[in-house]
Amino acid sequence: MSISFYSFIFLLFFSVLHCHAVNQITQSQPLFQNQTLVSSSQVFELGFFTPNGSENRYIGIWYKNMTPSKIIWVANRDKPIAYNDQLATPRIGGDGNLQLLDGRHYLVWSANASSQTNDSSAILSDLGNFILQDANSGNIFWQSFDNPSDTLLPGMKMGTNSRTGVKTYLTSWKSDTDPAPGNFSFGISPEMPPQYFIWKGSTPYWRTGQWDKSMFIGMPYMDQRYVTDFSLQQDPEHGTVFLYIQSSPNYPFFYTSISSEGHLEHNFWDEKAMNSVTNWEEPRNSCDTYGNCGPCGVCVAFDMPICSCLEGFKLKSSDQWNERNWTSGCIRESELNCQKNMSTTGKEDGFLKIGHVKLPDHSDYLPDIWDTEDCQIWCLNNCSCMA
Repeated sequence: MSISFYSFIFLLFFSVLHCHAVNQITQSQPLFQNQTLVSSSQVFELGFFTPNGSENRYIGIWYKNMTPSKIIWVANRDKPIAYNDQLATPRIGGDGNLQLLDGRHYLVWSANASSQTNDSSAILSDLGNFILQDANSGNIFWQSFDNPSDTLLPGMKMGTNSRTGVKTYLTSWKSDTDPAPGNFSFGISPEMPPQYFIWKGSTPYWRTGQWDKSMFIGMPYMDQRYVTDFSLQQDPEHGTVFLYIQSSPNYPFFYTSISSEGHLEHNFWDEKAMNSVTNWEEPRNSCDTYGNCGPCGVCVAFDMPICSCLEGFKLKSSDQWNERNWTSGCIRESELNCQKNMSTTGKEDGFLKIGHVKLPDHSDYLPDIWDTEDCQIWCLNNCSCMA
């Protein structure tokens, strides 16, 4: 597969007040509207911003020296502040919690941390993590990395804990000018081996295919085009699965985000060209859309029509396929001989190798099966096996 790079110009421009920076928020030092919170190495900046064409204001984090920049986190994404409200203030409340109050002193947003100290402070790290911590011990009560918006940064982990039910996932903006939670989300599924999904609402929209301990099998170019090290860490004892992204010295500024149109994009900042570049994007074509050709259908993007049936299968509904609605999929031309008298039929069930497709979404993981022959024997001895 050829390697290509796509320049990506952000439609998300935003305005920020000319302001001076502070290094932390405390009870005695709130963040005023003419100020921003800046990380120690001047990498990230937090403050008020207004999306282009919007009459609302938000508290967000962006890359400080990237132009045009990218909002990587928003606090009050579904509770905006009016543009003419010049008295809204992020602060530390009397209970040690991180809060955003509007000009009338009404609570707009809170970290809802289980803080038990009135001596807490909020800082912005050079990883882009907004942290509420004990000012003396440094114990962390809350952090934005555990509450992401639409962007995954190096150092951030995204996954699920099957025991606690806690999930960390990305949610798209509603539109380029509205950071409210949109229609698309990106996260991990709980089965083994794990795979990542884009959902449109609660419906699967795209998936990576299963993790094979080095890459996702539905992303064959992953080892060629990834400029960073992706690692998936599983802890069966604690029921956790997390995806990590390690930073690259060649590309210090990069991120993965889910767009309002449902595109998962991995971008990095090209300092020589002084612009943002999309290293890869999913879905790439209509065949990447989840279930596009229905059950037992095969999708080939450069074929016409793009959908066809597996060998030994036929259309379930010719009328729907003629209307280019392939979601009904295909059915077997003849039933499997499993549980039948083989001496009567004179036939045996067998297998056909199919390349360049993802494994079925609901496939079974068999840890005790070591090779193809064992897999075939196991399947032939289990009439519920469909593969």
